[in-house]
Amino acid sequence: MLTLHMLANERTANAEEKREIQIAYVKDVSAILKGLLENINDKEAKKVEKVYDAVYSSPVKTHPNVAQTELHILASVNL
Repeated sequence: MLTLHMLANERTANAEEKREIQIAYVKDVSAILKGLLENINDKEAKKVEKVYDAVYSSPVKTHPNVAQTELHILASVNL
């Protein structure tokens, strides 16, 4: 029984760690975009605001197939 509980706890911890990483991506990109919105003019703000809304409302669950795209988005936002 102890072994089963230990395995279940380890699996839960791994799943929670993965979820935290996925949540961090959405939070980080959203925070960067929100900061940009405060420092740009009205015409540019509409474009950035659409991207912010899309990222902020996106599901936090991701898939390994889109990891490269997410890294590209994060790099683009940082630029």
